[in-house]
Amino acid sequence: KDKMLLELLTFVIEKGHYNPAVVDDEFSKGVYKDYIAALDPSKRFFLQSDINEFSQFELELDDQLTNKDLTFFNLTYDRLMLRMEESKKVFKVILSKPFNYSLDEDFNVDYDKAPYAKNSAELKEKWRKQIKLSTLSSFTDKKKMEEDKKLKDPNYVMKTHKELDEETRENSLTS
Repeated sequence: KDKMLLELLTFVIEKGHYNPAVVDDEFSKGVYKDYIAALDPSKRFFLQSDINEFSQFELELDDQLTNKDLTFFNLTYDRLMLRMEESKKVFKVILSKPFNYSLDEDFNVDYDKAPYAKNSAELKEKWRKQIKLSTLSSFTDKKKMEEDKKLKDPNYVMKTHKELDEETRENSLTS
């Protein structure tokens, strides 16, 4: 089925498109770059070692497409599934305890310029900061809603910082 799809895709690229592409090494480079960027746009899953391994195929994708060879696509898909499973374990641990929002930390959200993590520890730290940023955003929204409720009803008992933190982390865990 996949090979038939590749055959159809090759036909459309080479003959059926209004501006047919030449399936060569330059084509291969462009597909490689766009495909890797689309697979992990936030650079949250792959390690630099994964990218180094994938890069050996950068100039071979044209040949693999022509030969209906799915080696590269199977490798990247399988690795992404592995890294996603690993990340599920990581974020459960991260969300199991409160964040210290008083720490002065930064997080690079310019993913195009951010490097891939060098190792698992660096990737875990990236996940921690990403989840903390997301959770902080939700936390501040919930805190504002609590303050608004208090303004509307002076008898309203606002949730504590601890309650809001637990609620926010639980919401983050399910999302």
